[in-house]
Amino acid sequence: MDTEFRSQVPAVTPAMLSDLRIVMRRMADLGFTEASVEGALGLRPLAYRRLSSILPYRARLMAHGALGIAIRFWLLQEFLSLEEARQGLGDHAISVLNQMGWLHVTSAGLRSRVDLYPCCGRYFFTDSANNAFPWPEQVYWLGYDSYTLAYCTPRQPRARALDICTGSGVHAVLAAAHCEHSIGLDINPRALEFSRLNTRLNGLEAEFHPSDCYQAVTGQQFDLITLNPPFVPTPNQVPELYRTGGDSGESVTRRIIEGLPLFLRTGGLFSMSTEAPRRPGESPVDRMKEWLGPGWGIVGLYKQDFSIEEYILGHILGSDVVEADRADEFERWLDTYRQEKITSMTSAQFYALRLPEGSPGWSWERDYPPPYTDQSAFLGDWLAALQAWHEPWPGDFQPRLHPAVRQIYWADDCALVEWNGTHWFPSPTRLEAAHTRALRKALQSADLTGNETYVRQLGCSCILTPP
Repeated sequence: MDTEFRSQVPAVTPAMLSDLRIVMRRMADLGFTEASVEGALGLRPLAYRRLSSILPYRARLMAHGALGIAIRFWLLQEFLSLEEARQGLGDHAISVLNQMGWLHVTSAGLRSRVDLYPCCGRYFFTDSANNAFPWPEQVYWLGYDSYTLAYCTPRQPRARALDICTGSGVHAVLAAAHCEHSIGLDINPRALEFSRLNTRLNGLEAEFHPSDCYQAVTGQQFDLITLNPPFVPTPNQVPELYRTGGDSGESVTRRIIEGLPLFLRTGGLFSMSTEAPRRPGESPVDRMKEWLGPGWGIVGLYKQDFSIEEYILGHILGSDVVEADRADEFERWLDTYRQEKITSMTSAQFYALRLPEGSPGWSWERDYPPPYTDQSAFLGDWLAALQAWHEPWPGDFQPRLHPAVRQIYWADDCALVEWNGTHWFPSPTRLEAAHTRALRKALQSADLTGNETYVRQLGCSCILTPP
């Protein structure tokens, strides 16, 4: 077993906290942000970096001076010479990290035992993603699902927020910047240590409790609940807590979604980034509707699908499985997926809105491009529009062109919609004949009878303003 990355998470004294904040300010001064890291690595998103690409990364980073050295240290776990470390990190940082036990020092040089991630203007320490063999208590680093949840969760003032399976605490910390009270839960004590550290380093306040799902908050309700669950469908005896979702991949997900009626207030939002199984004849949103019952608005945004064969292989290569046993382990995983009727896995963002009592439930699913920047403001407006478009229309309602639309190019049987600025809908977006006819009628203030479905779909795509 590779144990060189297993560090302690020390109890942070006020002096150590001050010292670590100096380290983070230096990273901010270097421009250690998502965009800068991705630009320097020639990779987007940064969470897709791979150990097998160290040589090309290193060649690209040479042109980026101290920032390149910081990226090599925090995100590639490369050994640095003392001279390089002093140039990229500074003497103060080297001293602080050494005191914390976060430096691995050998004759090859200095290497970090932890990762440091920029996310939405803040910084988060985690266990290293580059450890060759995960161990059961390893704390999940910021993977692309972590960034998706950070970029896609609407940020607005709320009274109470809850983050379940909090890991490094990233989503509880981001919520704490907008909510009066933020709580993070995790079954892994090591995760709670990182969460408390990251909260203090970012100058925010949040509570963290050991908990199996909702156990520690029984009887409480929240306005926002976030979740990045362990989601990998996994046979028995594969113990990594941060990723193992049981045979179905949804053992944790289902428990939390079924608990939403007790813990999410009316008008509240559930936001989840995960990888979900696809099965014949049903979608992940279909399962959410079954688990929740009536009275919910449920949204699924699908980023990318994976065949079960490539998905299984990728996770086996990241497990403590010797090469001679990989073929047998692959077959064992494949049997589990077949028994669960899983045909593929989809990387996705999901929402559940707790509707007012008596409101008709609704659902909405679509493909969407992976978010590379913070989309929270737009997605908050979009979810509000979805809810409005699924309510009964006022009798005098006449839709108008949405402000997000820059220009429409008309043809006889289709239209092209061009968007203002950065937008996650494809630009231009091509409308088919039925939607083009409905759009013409809406903009001409004509009678919309018979076109209600198409008008609603145009509204749910932010082409028309909501009621």
